[in-house]
Amino acid sequence: MIAGVVATLTDDAVRLKTTLDEFVSRPELEVGKFHATDRRISLTIDMPQRSGVEDLTDWIRSRRGVVFVDVVCVHFEETDDAADPIPGGSFNRHALPPQRTTG
Repeated sequence: MIAGVVATLTDDAVRLKTTLDEFVSRPELEVGKFHATDRRISLTIDMPQRSGVEDLTDWIRSRRGVVFVDVVCVHFEETDDAADPIPGGSFNRHALPPQRTTG
C-alpha cells in the first residue's frame, strides 16, 4: 500500500531539523525535496499493510516538528483477494437480504 502525505512543519529550527532527520531515518518513507524556507514537505509511505500505513501516518503526526498532516493520496495494490471486502472472508452479494422499497 502506498500513501502520499504532505506534512506542515514548525518554524522552530531545532524541531524542524530533528523532524527531518527522523523522516530520513525511516526506510519506508520517501522524503520529497525540501528547502530551508519551506514549511511543507511531501512524504511517500510504502508499507505492505494498511495498518502499517496508518501507524506511520500517526508517527508522522506525533513528531514535535509537525503541525499538520494532509493525506493526499492512497493507492491500494491489487491482491488475489482484492475483490473480497471482508478480509479473510467470503463475500456473496446474493446472500444479502433484499432491499426494501417504499412505493
